[in-house]
Amino acid sequence: MPQVFEPVYLGLRKQVLEYRPTAPEVTAHRVWAALYEQGLDIGAVTLMCHRDGSCSMYTSSGGGMIGAQSVPTIAAASARVLDEFERDLGVIQLVDGIPPVPAPETLRFTAVTAEGLRSRVVDRERESPIGHPLTRLNSVCQDLVTAYRLHDEEMQRRGTPPPG
Repeated sequence: MPQVFEPVYLGLRKQVLEYRPTAPEVTAHRVWAALYEQGLDIGAVTLMCHRDGSCSMYTSSGGGMIGAQSVPTIAAASARVLDEFERDLGVIQLVDGIPPVPAPETLRFTAVTAEGLRSRVVDRERESPIGHPLTRLNSVCQDLVTAYRLHDEEMQRRGTPPPG
């Protein structure tokens, strides 16, 4: 089955990747926004972290959770992701144009910076996570995935719909 990318997903992704801030509290940082994307057989999952505090998770099928910054554990994990992206910018290459959605079994790390987009793909089948330059960044991103999952489980337990 081919990967599926709904227009709403592609539009939200493009909006983040074309972001150009003016607020000093955002432009004072090297990384303005970041995407952590997992390529799946049927599509992709994108986590977006933004220096304005917003964070969201999108699925290529059109689902997701927008506005998760209201959840303290997710907001804190999102801030850690942005800080780690800044530490790892030296191993994330400057790219021309919007990078494609990751292929199945790959991860894509993309930073929105003043100099443009920086992006790097990691092939989960060919590259060992042990000793990889992005091991720590991947771990911090997985902490964000866990924060989303735990929040979703708590909301389901309570019978409350998630934000967004």
